[in-house]
Order: sequence, then C-alpha cells, then structure tokens
Amino acid sequence: MSLYQINITKSIKWDAGNNLNGLISGMRGSGKTFLALALMVELCTLPMRDTASLLGSTLLPTQIFAIDVKNASVGRLKRLPSMKERVATAKVEALKLLDHYLDLMFKRIDFINKFDFGETATSLQMPLYYLLLDEFSATNALFNDATSKEDKQMKYHWNADLRKLMLTNRLPGFGIFIISQQTSVGNSGIGSDLQQECGFKCYMGSAPMSEYRLTFGNEVNVPDMHLGIGQGFLWEQGLVTSGYVLPFSAPQIDKSNFWGILKSAMKLQDDKYLTYSLRQDIRNT
Repeated sequence: MSLYQINITKSIKWDAGNNLNGLISGMRGSGKTFLALALMVELCTLPMRDTASLLGSTLLPTQIFAIDVKNASVGRLKRLPSMKERVATAKVEALKLLDHYLDLMFKRIDFINKFDFGETATSLQMPLYYLLLDEFSATNALFNDATSKEDKQMKYHWNADLRKLMLTNRLPGFGIFIISQQTSVGNSGIGSDLQQECGFKCYMGSAPMSEYRLTFGNEVNVPDMHLGIGQGFLWEQGLVTSGYVLPFSAPQIDKSNFWGILKSAMKLQDDKYLTYSLRQDIRNT
C-alpha cells in the first residue's frame, strides 16, 4: 500500500502521492468543507492504519497551510498553536502565505536535486505539503476586483503564483486542495488549465448536470441519482475507468469532537519536515 494513500470510503482510496492536487465543489451546506477537513486529518497523520479511524500513524505528517478569506471553518484553524502562522484570512495575508508556500516549495526542490536524477518527494518518502484554499471563487473574485494599480499588481501576482504552483508542484510534493462553490472558468471560477492539474475531484450534493460538467468535464458520465448532505460524486485519475464518476458518502464525523481530532492531527506542523525523510539512506546524509 502507498504511504500516501488515504481512505475516502472502505472501498475508495485516494493516493495523494500520485494524484496530488484536489478539488471539491458543491452547493452551500453540501458538506464539502467538512469532507476537505476530514481528508486533511488523514493526510496529517499518514501513513494510514488499516482501521476506520481518521487518525493514522503520523510517521509522515503532511504539512498544512490554509487560505480562507471568509474566515469561516477553515479560518478557525488559525486558533491551533501549530497553525497560527499558516492560515490567512485576508487578501494581503493570502498573497504573503502563497509566496511563502512557493518559497518553501523551491527550497525543497533544491534539496531533492542533491540526490539521484528522477528522485521525487514521494520516492524519498518525504511528508507532503498542502495548501487548503477554501472559497476559491470568493478569493479569486477578491483579487480580480482590481481598480487601482496596486490591486492590479496583486491580481497578476496571485494568478501567476497559482499557476507556478500547480505546474511545478509534483516533484516536491507541494499540493493544493481547492474548495469552491463555483467551478466555471469566468473571472471568479477555476481556469480549465488549473482544473486539468487536479487528479482528484469531488462534487458534493445534488445539482444540475451542467454543474457536474463544470467540475468533471464533458467526457465523464454522471449517474442520474439524488444526493443528500455528505454525499457526492468522485473522479480520480487512474481509479475511474468505467467512464462514470463514483457515488460515495463522506466519512462520518463526530462534530462534537472534531475540533479535538483536528488539534491532535495537526500537532506536528513544523518547518523541520521540509527536508525530513523516512528513507534511512536520506536520514543519514
């Protein structure tokens, strides 16, 4: 089993090492944010144990950064001591955080390039890094609403950074996980070039077929069935071979204890993991 494989359901797995970038879309209240946070819990405690628990062994703790300009559920992660400097809830903060994330990514690339040609973060058994970007459409709209010269510079800076990240992030294992109500390719939507870089896609809840097409593309078939809160359709590159997306139910979450689970999962957020590896030959260098 891959060190980077996490459980979506008992029968559906996501190998984040192979399909690094993720996208969850859906209407408000469909459960997309809780699904994303549950997946972050599993990522933070990799490798997973063979149990139904969200918490794994924490030998390869994925490092999480987050942007939530609406300062909602994802923004609350800033209250965790280990996440205090890793969460942005305002426009200027978001751009600084994205710059910092890219800086770390290129430092890891320099580190990996010291080893044999063809080595990657996953072949070196290094922890993944993830930027969790909540309310992508709202964030994009905030940057695209540019009237002053400074605003226009920030807009260009933001869009250039996103594309730089998604086109360079596979070797160093620096993923991006997007949560968005709107997946159209308009000013506040997700460009088709960025969507193509997402090897893992979900749509939560029932919606018109046109909405599913915006997330999965026209070549994927979507079953005609009703979905409730916490249910969705999933497409993963290499997993879906029948031409149809997979219906699924998100992991059950005890909301009364979920904050405690997040706190436990994210306690090992530390800069030392930038060059950390499980491979003995790397650890001894």
